[in-house]
Amino acid sequence: DGWLVTSGARIFRTQNGGGIWDPVYKSGTLPGADKNDTPDFYSITFSSKKHGWVVGTHGRILHTADGGQSWESQNSGTKEELVHLKFVNEKQGWVIGDKGIILYTDDGGQNWERQNSSVAGHLYHIETRGKDTAVIVGEKGIIIRTSNTGDSWERIAVDTKETLVNVAFSGNQGWIVGWGGTILRSGDGGKSWVEQESGTRSNLYGLAVVKKDVWVSGAEGYVLKYSGN
Repeated sequence: DGWLVTSGARIFRTQNGGGIWDPVYKSGTLPGADKNDTPDFYSITFSSKKHGWVVGTHGRILHTADGGQSWESQNSGTKEELVHLKFVNEKQGWVIGDKGIILYTDDGGQNWERQNSSVAGHLYHIETRGKDTAVIVGEKGIIIRTSNTGDSWERIAVDTKETLVNVAFSGNQGWIVGWGGTILRSGDGGKSWVEQESGTRSNLYGLAVVKKDVWVSGAEGYVLKYSGN
């Protein structure tokens, strides 16, 4: 089973490993939204076979409790663009997006609480490590980290001002990729980051860590692979 979201606020599902993708949902314009507001979805995640969430433009959060057969809106309390979300179980999760917004829930999205990110830039990706620790990356070199479920977020200093778009971990080893060929690496669970030599200045977007192998994809057809300890 697999899921993807697209522009036009559509959700697609595959049940045969990607051979066929079936449309299962298309969002209309939200009540009170500007007529020029084109609905888009940006991220989808499932915490189990039944429970999943989608986020997108105009503060949209959708939830399914029946494996994607039906989707219902949740009240995000914001009109900001929501870009990425991560759930650690069926109750606890975060949503991030434009203007430094971080939303947190511990009841499956029935209530979303805004957390203080202490940054104003666009946030692109969040990765969790257990229930309490999470790392977020964003524009102009933003890296923020919490170890107390978001009660406070600490800005991590790095030399780069490039936009950072993806972060992933394998144990205490972490990687971040971004524009201008940026690759950062952490060996202490995200407390500090060191820039790596990627060999390219192309923008990097995709990141996947499988055991000791790290895969990165980006503009101009770049696919990079790192294998090591």
